[in-house]
Amino acid sequence: SPRNVSARYDAYTFSKLSRSLKIQKVIEVIQRIYPYVLVLSLEIIGGETLIGAQIEGTNEKFPINDLSGGLNKLISIALAIASNPGGIVLIDEIENGFYYKNYREVMNSLIELCEEYSVQIFASTHSAEFLTSAADALENRTKDFLLLRTKYQQNKCEVTKIEGRWSLSAIEQNAEVRG
Repeated sequence: SPRNVSARYDAYTFSKLSRSLKIQKVIEVIQRIYPYVLVLSLEIIGGETLIGAQIEGTNEKFPINDLSGGLNKLISIALAIASNPGGIVLIDEIENGFYYKNYREVMNSLIELCEEYSVQIFASTHSAEFLTSAADALENRTKDFLLLRTKYQQNKCEVTKIEGRWSLSAIEQNAEVRG
């Protein structure tokens, strides 16, 4: 599911970053990939505090959980990064919810946020298209990328570590690197 974090927790994190005047970078990342999102703010909807978004062409705000799954997922990931400086963020099936043509921009934006907040991402994927986009986005950052390929065989899980430039080269050459 593209929805991994609760809407309540996202609203809490949004509010915390907004109060400390650290929400603008997150909003910029969201608007880069979803330019039709004009405004993000906290709204009380049905007695619940949620993140609301004004969408281009509308004159009201909608709860983000009623909008795109990719938008929801990106907001959750961006909030997790911005609220955990110096930490790590774990993302299962990172590509889920995103339109495949946005994969590279999603990766570029997440990399930018990670650099800003000194955060490391651990992400799983089964998508060769996403890996190709990640390789393109990380082209000049080979030291920042490590591919862990897992293989489950005979009741044992084996992990193969493929260093940055080698893994990016393998992905670019369409080698099968998924477990």
